[in-house]
Amino acid sequence: MTTDHTSRKVVITGATGMIGSHLVCRLLDLGYRNITVLARSQSSLTKLASTMLHSGKGDLYPSLKCTVMPLMSLENLSDAFEECDLLFNCAADISFIGGQAQIAANRDIAYAVAQAALETGVGMTVHVSSISTLQGKEAPERIDENSVMESLAGRSSYSVSKFWAESEFWRVAQAGLPVVIVNPSVVLGGGKWNSGAMPSYESAIRRGVPSVAGGTTGYVSAEDVARAMEILSRTPSAIGERFILSADNMPLNEIWDMIADAIGVKRPKEIPVAAVSMLHSILKLTEKIGIRMKLQSPHLEALLHRHLYDGSKITRYCRFDYTPLQEAIPTMTGW
Repeated sequence: MTTDHTSRKVVITGATGMIGSHLVCRLLDLGYRNITVLARSQSSLTKLASTMLHSGKGDLYPSLKCTVMPLMSLENLSDAFEECDLLFNCAADISFIGGQAQIAANRDIAYAVAQAALETGVGMTVHVSSISTLQGKEAPERIDENSVMESLAGRSSYSVSKFWAESEFWRVAQAGLPVVIVNPSVVLGGGKWNSGAMPSYESAIRRGVPSVAGGTTGYVSAEDVARAMEILSRTPSAIGERFILSADNMPLNEIWDMIADAIGVKRPKEIPVAAVSMLHSILKLTEKIGIRMKLQSPHLEALLHRHLYDGSKITRYCRFDYTPLQEAIPTMTGW
């Protein structure tokens, strides 16, 4: 591995997504220039270019080596990973309604990326997982890196897919690949995305959709995730560790109020928790008899349950402070 960290050969999968595109901007801002971006389609690169333009890095887009290729091809990935000092794996299908197809896709992508990294001897790999791979605990107990998943029963297809994807990187870590895994909570970030919390929330708020005050979960900005990943890639003691990345735990209605204030619209009304609980019961009943809809019971559980995430571990391994959500959210709107 090269001495100057900014001269390392960096490969990023999933760089056209929200976390990946913010990561590219972060690396360029720090002086990294030997960056290879792997994308699944030419059209998706426009999202990366848009994020870079908004972040004032549009003139550096030509400096990226952008390669369109399938991310399940061991041969193609191995070629891309030759002499790679640092791999950031951000690639995944992040929709919450993908079913078995989503589970298979995320597992297969992770297997191919992890195996190719192992076989080519990548210097360091940082894999983006999710808090959905951890066992949920009701508040006041906090979920930390030791909250191991005990059962996949009743979990959404997204959670299952991320669990199996993460398992592939633990597998190659045991085989000797230097790996760091990050488990972000709900990631909020600016940009024009087809999915993701922030665009969904902003769209719903503008349409006057009511919010729910019943549950609590963790939130973190995409820029904080990108910053944490880069710092951890230079922290030897982080190898073989997982890190929850979560700035704060808040009810959905409070997050929506912040977004409403930032975009200058009226704060949403609130749906009674009892109404959401009734719909949750109905969905669970229909799922038991084999009827599956786009809205699944685990999605509503996230609105009802109070989950508190402890994102402090990273602060004990390196110099890192989270950006308060009150400061981060206004920078994400109006893209």
